[in-house]
Amino acid sequence: MIKSGLRKYPKKKQNQKTSIRSVYELLRKENEHLKRTIQTAGGSVTLNSEEPPEFSRNEKTVDWQKVLYKKQPYPDNYVPHSFLTSLITNKGVKAFRYWSLVRGTAVVTQQICSVAIFMVMFSLLYEGSLSAKNLLVFELFSSALIYHIGSRLGIYSNTIPEFSLLLRLVILFALLLAVSPILHTLTFTISTDTICALVVCLSCIHVDWADYSESTQRIGALSVNSGLFVSVLLASRLPSPLHSTSLIYFAVGIFG
Repeated sequence: MIKSGLRKYPKKKQNQKTSIRSVYELLRKENEHLKRTIQTAGGSVTLNSEEPPEFSRNEKTVDWQKVLYKKQPYPDNYVPHSFLTSLITNKGVKAFRYWSLVRGTAVVTQQICSVAIFMVMFSLLYEGSLSAKNLLVFELFSSALIYHIGSRLGIYSNTIPEFSLLLRLVILFALLLAVSPILHTLTFTISTDTICALVVCLSCIHVDWADYSESTQRIGALSVNSGLFVSVLLASRLPSPLHSTSLIYFAVGIFG
């Protein structure tokens, strides 16, 4: 009659891992069920319901530690709630605003556009679509206008008079016009393939080594020199010294 009152538990898989506590809870429930069955049949039995020594009161209160060399009364896959409390995500990440990124990339775009505009001017002079005299007049007028507006806005140094700035433009134009025959034939003996390769390399150096800082007083020396050297290399492929002067003067304005 006692056997008929026992519960039938399903067989577990042999490869399933159970902890000591789960085994103890299963045995305790089985003991309580046997007690009730025997009492119903009118008998009496004494069962040992003490906890196993593996789960003493002291071991239950032991805090879990994140170490592998120490034996702890916790299963191997135990994860406490405080496991990820010391995890720090996105530390040191700097948040950028959209318009600040636009201003930062506009400086790089400006240098690339300057090289592209210079190449367009050279192609127009080389093909004869643009007159050298018209380009020189435009350069002198735009330079004087820019220096005048800059001096009014305080962009340039206030200690230099406006007349002195205009006088420097005239002197620079006169020097370029005087040495234009030399600059026109300076790289004439170099082959066109070599000129094209040097122009591409120096244009990349001009864009790469340009000063992209926010300060308007700093100028990248290597970037400016490479841009001016590009104009000297291409000046030998133009039809006349006047064309060379207009191209180099344009390079001084756009690269300098």
